[in-house]
Amino acid sequence: MKNQSFYQEFSQRLCYLRKVTGLTQKNVADYLQLDRSAYSCYELRRSAPSLDKLCQLARLYRVSTDFLLGVGGWDDDKQFAYRFDEEPDALK
Repeated sequence: MKNQSFYQEFSQRLCYLRKVTGLTQKNVADYLQLDRSAYSCYELRRSAPSLDKLCQLARLYRVSTDFLLGVGGWDDDKQFAYRFDEEPDALK
């Protein structure tokens, strides 16, 4: 059960960040050098990213890995205050 809640929290945060930045699953998959279907498994709670991919996701969205993993609440990550008014640096 604990593992399921981890995947649920992670996938919710990942999906939210992707949508708020206006990115598609294909955009993120290309950034991570994955197939779109492989990336979609992260959002669908079918698999978890490697540590390397987790760090890349944190850089892309400008949040901590702790935030992505659900260690803190939504307001606990100061970096999350970043406004997604422009394209993330990693995609420029």
